[in-house]
Amino acid sequence: MTGVSNLFYRQFPLKKRSGGIRTIESPYPKLAYVQRWIKNHILEIKPISSNALAYVQGSSHIENAKRHIGAKELLKIDLVDFFEYIKLSTVKSIFTECGYTEKVSHQLAKLCTLRDRLPQGAPSSPVISNLVLVELDKRLQSISKKHELVYTRYADDLCFSGHAISDEFFSLVKDEIESEGFVVNQNKSGVVRGHKRKLITGLVVSEYGVRVPKKMRREYRKQAHYMLKNGIEQLNGNMGMLNPLHIDEVIGKGQYILSVEPGNAYVKDSLCMLLKLKNKLLIK
Repeated sequence: MTGVSNLFYRQFPLKKRSGGIRTIESPYPKLAYVQRWIKNHILEIKPISSNALAYVQGSSHIENAKRHIGAKELLKIDLVDFFEYIKLSTVKSIFTECGYTEKVSHQLAKLCTLRDRLPQGAPSSPVISNLVLVELDKRLQSISKKHELVYTRYADDLCFSGHAISDEFFSLVKDEIESEGFVVNQNKSGVVRGHKRKLITGLVVSEYGVRVPKKMRREYRKQAHYMLKNGIEQLNGNMGMLNPLHIDEVIGKGQYILSVEPGNAYVKDSLCMLLKLKNKLLIK
């Protein structure tokens, strides 16, 4: 299995939220089972940085954004092809640190890599990426603390926030990242100052809290209104334009908004009505 690992993967394209295509390399069930065993019985025993919030049980992108509430300035750094820059030799060192021999560590690393790099789509890859960056996270946290800034990392999205962020700090952080062999995506990295919208892991962070973008709230309001209006017509015998298959999608969007904004009265009320409507449609 370690000698011909490329035969144990299938590839498929996935659209990025920011545009473009990301190639996902997903292992077939036999290898995926082995990788999950390695993840559960070896890798997850090792501690990771408290600054790393992705792929961590009990954490989320919402928690990541919340840590930056009240920030006046925000530095966002995106890494280029994050997983691809994590090589077999680096993964091997993780297993060596766990106490395995050189030979066993090499074989374990081969099981978790594809073409000598970390594949995006393997169940073991996320936790490996967090372990690989433990020392870098420590150094970046230390630098941030000296500058009185908050630091979090959500996979390949690094955020630093506080009262003021200098260009010197940006340069210092960039040097630390590149010293580990990673590449900063200059087009997606930079400092957000003043009253400009501060977007962290898809959420808008302000002085007062965290919200979903206005566009999402507007879309939900429009869809919920449409569903409720046409749903009532359908119950009265007029099928109208309502597609029953879409109601779960709208409910899901509302539930997500409510998880970010638990005090959103409109979403709370409309969700209640949508759920009642769904039950009536199912009965009918």
